[in-house]
Amino acid sequence: MSWRSRLQLSTVSIIMTLLLSFFALGFAGVAEFIALAAVFETSVAAVITALSYVILALLLLIVTNSINREQKNKQSKKIPDSSQQEVDAFLESLTNPALAQLIKQHPAKTMIATVAAGVVVGYSAEAREMLKAFSQQCSEKKSD
Repeated sequence: MSWRSRLQLSTVSIIMTLLLSFFALGFAGVAEFIALAAVFETSVAAVITALSYVILALLLLIVTNSINREQKNKQSKKIPDSSQQEVDAFLESLTNPALAQLIKQHPAKTMIATVAAGVVVGYSAEAREMLKAFSQQCSEKKSD
Protein backbone atom coordinates (compact mmCIF):
# COMPACT_ATOMS: atom_id res chain seq x y z
CA MET A 1 0.00 0.00 0.00
CA SER A 2 1.51 3.34 -1.01
CA TRP A 3 1.95 6.21 1.41
CA ARG A 4 -0.70 8.24 -0.38
CA SER A 5 -3.35 5.56 -0.03
CA ARG A 6 -2.39 5.07 3.64
CA LEU A 7 -2.67 8.83 4.17
CA GLN A 8 -6.06 8.92 2.47
CA LEU A 9 -7.26 5.95 4.52
CA SER A 10 -6.01 7.55 7.74
CA THR A 11 -7.68 10.84 6.85
CA VAL A 12 -11.01 9.17 6.13
CA SER A 13 -10.86 7.14 9.34
CA ILE A 14 -10.05 10.24 11.41
CA ILE A 15 -12.93 12.18 9.82
CA MET A 16 -15.34 9.30 10.41
CA THR A 17 -14.18 8.96 14.02
CA LEU A 18 -14.68 12.67 14.63
CA LEU A 19 -18.15 12.62 13.04
CA LEU A 20 -19.25 9.59 15.03
CA SER A 21 -17.86 11.10 18.23
CA PHE A 22 -19.73 14.33 17.50
CA PHE A 23 -22.99 12.44 16.99
CA ALA A 24 -22.39 10.35 20.13
CA LEU A 25 -21.80 13.49 22.15
CA GLY A 26 -25.00 14.99 20.76
CA PHE A 27 -27.03 11.90 21.61
CA ALA A 28 -25.48 11.83 25.09
CA GLY A 29 -26.63 15.41 25.57
CA VAL A 30 -30.14 14.56 24.44
CA ALA A 31 -30.20 11.55 26.76
CA GLU A 32 -28.96 13.71 29.63
CA PHE A 33 -31.66 16.27 28.92
CA ILE A 34 -34.40 13.61 28.80
CA ALA A 35 -33.19 12.08 32.06
CA LEU A 36 -33.01 15.47 33.77
CA ALA A 37 -36.39 16.55 32.34
CA ALA A 38 -37.99 13.67 34.23
CA VAL A 39 -36.67 15.11 37.51
CA PHE A 40 -36.52 18.89 36.86
CA GLU A 41 -38.49 21.33 34.75
CA THR A 42 -37.44 21.39 31.10
CA SER A 43 -35.81 24.83 31.33
CA VAL A 44 -33.71 23.75 34.32
CA ALA A 45 -32.81 20.49 32.58
CA ALA A 46 -31.67 22.46 29.51
CA VAL A 47 -29.48 24.75 31.63
CA ILE A 48 -27.91 21.79 33.45
CA THR A 49 -27.22 20.06 30.12
CA ALA A 50 -25.62 23.20 28.69
CA LEU A 51 -23.50 23.68 31.82
CA SER A 52 -22.31 20.08 31.61
CA TYR A 53 -21.14 20.74 28.03
CA VAL A 54 -19.35 23.91 29.13
CA ILE A 55 -17.64 22.06 31.98
CA LEU A 56 -16.63 19.28 29.60
CA ALA A 57 -15.17 21.83 27.16
CA LEU A 58 -13.24 23.57 29.93
CA LEU A 59 -11.82 20.27 31.16
CA LEU A 60 -10.76 19.42 27.62
CA LEU A 61 -9.02 22.80 27.29
CA ILE A 62 -7.21 22.35 30.59
CA VAL A 63 -5.98 18.87 29.64
CA THR A 64 -4.91 20.03 26.17
CA ASN A 65 -3.03 23.04 27.55
CA SER A 66 -1.24 20.94 30.15
CA ILE A 67 -0.17 18.40 27.51
CA ASN A 68 1.04 21.15 25.18
CA ARG A 69 2.93 22.86 28.01
CA GLU A 70 4.70 19.60 28.92
CA GLN A 71 5.65 18.94 25.28
CA LYS A 72 6.94 22.48 24.86
CA ASN A 73 9.09 22.14 27.98
CA LYS A 74 10.50 18.82 26.77
CA GLN A 75 11.28 20.26 23.33
CA SER A 76 12.99 23.32 24.74
CA LYS A 77 15.17 21.09 26.94
CA LYS A 78 15.98 18.65 24.13
CA ILE A 79 16.87 21.09 21.34
CA PRO A 80 20.08 22.97 22.02
CA ASP A 81 21.44 25.80 19.89
CA SER A 82 22.82 23.24 17.43
CA SER A 83 19.74 23.69 15.22
CA GLN A 84 20.54 27.40 14.92
CA GLN A 85 24.13 26.50 14.09
CA GLU A 86 22.92 24.11 11.39
CA VAL A 87 20.75 26.80 9.83
CA ASP A 88 23.64 29.27 9.89
CA ALA A 89 25.97 26.70 8.32
CA PHE A 90 23.41 26.04 5.59
CA LEU A 91 22.99 29.74 4.86
CA GLU A 92 26.76 30.17 4.63
CA SER A 93 27.01 27.27 2.19
CA LEU A 94 24.64 28.92 -0.29
CA THR A 95 26.45 30.15 -3.37
CA ASN A 96 24.08 33.07 -3.89
CA PRO A 97 24.44 35.61 -1.06
CA ALA A 98 21.22 37.37 -2.08
CA LEU A 99 19.29 34.14 -1.48
CA ALA A 100 20.87 33.72 1.95
CA GLN A 101 19.99 37.31 2.80
CA LEU A 102 16.38 36.76 1.64
CA ILE A 103 16.07 33.68 3.85
CA LYS A 104 17.48 35.56 6.85
CA GLN A 105 15.17 38.54 6.34
CA HIS A 106 11.98 36.61 5.60
CA PRO A 107 12.12 33.15 7.22
CA ALA A 108 8.33 32.71 7.40
CA LYS A 109 7.74 33.64 3.77
CA THR A 110 10.61 31.39 2.73
CA MET A 111 9.15 28.48 4.68
CA ILE A 112 5.68 29.02 3.19
CA ALA A 113 7.12 29.18 -0.32
CA THR A 114 9.11 25.99 0.31
CA VAL A 115 6.06 24.13 1.60
CA ALA A 116 3.94 25.37 -1.32
CA ALA A 117 6.60 24.26 -3.80
CA GLY A 118 6.79 20.88 -2.08
CA VAL A 119 3.02 20.45 -2.28
CA VAL A 120 2.96 21.38 -5.97
CA VAL A 121 5.84 19.06 -6.81
CA GLY A 122 4.40 16.31 -4.62
CA TYR A 123 0.96 16.30 -6.18
CA SER A 124 1.66 17.30 -9.77
CA ALA A 125 3.37 14.79 -12.01
CA GLU A 126 3.79 17.50 -14.65
CA ALA A 127 5.61 19.75 -12.18
CA ARG A 128 7.89 16.86 -11.17
CA GLU A 129 8.76 16.19 -14.80
CA MET A 130 9.48 19.87 -15.43
CA LEU A 131 11.70 19.99 -12.33
CA LYS A 132 13.57 16.85 -13.43
CA ALA A 133 14.15 18.27 -16.90
CA PHE A 134 15.36 21.56 -15.45
CA SER A 135 17.77 19.87 -13.05
CA GLN A 136 19.12 17.70 -15.88
CA GLN A 137 19.70 20.79 -18.02
CA CYS A 138 21.49 22.51 -15.15
CA SER A 139 23.71 19.48 -14.50
CA GLU A 140 24.54 19.24 -18.23
CA LYS A 141 25.53 22.92 -18.29
CA LYS A 142 27.79 22.45 -15.27
CA SER A 143 29.49 19.40 -16.79
CA ASP A 144 30.23 21.26 -20.06
